Amino acid sequence: MLTKSLVLCCLLGACAPAIDDGATFSTESVESSRDVAVVEIPFDRVTDEEMRRLFHDRASFEAQLGSAPEGVDWSTQSLFYYSAGAGSRGARVFVDGARLSRSGKTLTFQTRRESDEAGCDAPTRAAVLVAIARPDQQPEYVRSEHEETTRACPADRECASDAECAAPLRCIGKPRDGAAPYGVCRDTSIPEGFGVDCRSPTDCAAGLLCAGLSRRAEGVCVSGWMAGTFRDDSPRLPAIPDADPAGAQADLVIYGQASVPVDVWLHLDLEHARASDLVITLEDPTGELAVIWDRRTGAIPSRIAVTEGISGDAAVNGRWTLHVADEVAGESGTLHGWAVEVTSRWD
Repeated sequence: MLTKSLVLCCLLGACAPAIDDGATFSTESVESSRDVAVVEIPFDRVTDEEMRRLFHDRASFEAQLGSAPEGVDWSTQSLFYYSAGAGSRGARVFVDGARLSRSGKTLTFQTRRESDEAGCDAPTRAAVLVAIARPDQQPEYVRSEHEETTRACPADRECASDAECAAPLRCIGKPRDGAAPYGVCRDTSIPEGFGVDCRSPTDCAAGLLCAGLSRRAEGVCVSGWMAGTFRDDSPRLPAIPDADPAGAQADLVIYGQASVPVDVWLHLDLEHARASDLVITLEDPTGELAVIWDRRTGAIPSRIAVTEGISGDAAVNGRWTLHVADEVAGESGTLHGWAVEVTSRWD
């Protein structure tokens, strides 16, 4: 079932414009408009309440959402953020595009929230961040054309075998190390544009993503389901003991991916007064180790590309383990949460 609503953002000013669901839109027609390129940026921070907001500068973004992602040119780009809210389990959100009216007065985003049918248990994607090239003139109005959709089972649901998936779906990504007894029902057909070389996310056809850019200048277009972010932010996460080479250890399970990793990013929410005391390593399901941080100075990034130590031929599905050791006396710390973001391919 599909319903549509048209909602208005606040008038642009010094603040970051946000959706005002109670307002009535009465400005110019946008029938005559042009598409605005929308590029998705990896970002999974979910606000407590639902939010759709446009940010023009780093300061306003970080005041609302914390540290901004790297690689944004704030002199030429703006960021649009959409979060379904922290209580929205079983829903995914999308920004499908944007349009600018011919006069340049109105900027319209196409946003979508997709909820699961009862019984579906697919991973959620409750927040999305996109970048757009800043228009030549600042629009007077920012609004959203919003859709509420429902995703039918059994696509993207957990499964123990192909028999639990509706044809032509297959049960993909069941870990061989026994870390989880299930995979995910996937459409493994080869879409148009699959395997095409790419140098940016916009080079791939709709529904595809550019995998491999964390390791080299050129990647390859793969199906959108061949990417995912898997997190561990449970209360059981350990403290980081002071001057203990054994350190703290935590693990999470990746499943439902293809067979081997292409890109691996480590997300860290870690508190420690002296980063130079720490040695951080990431272990994949086959036992390969990547040294993420080796007593360096400076702040530890919240998102780190893992380009050495873990090969592109090892298993992606299975148990991944994070090791954090404090090797110098004087300070202790806390691991609040962590995640592994991957793109995958068939070996």
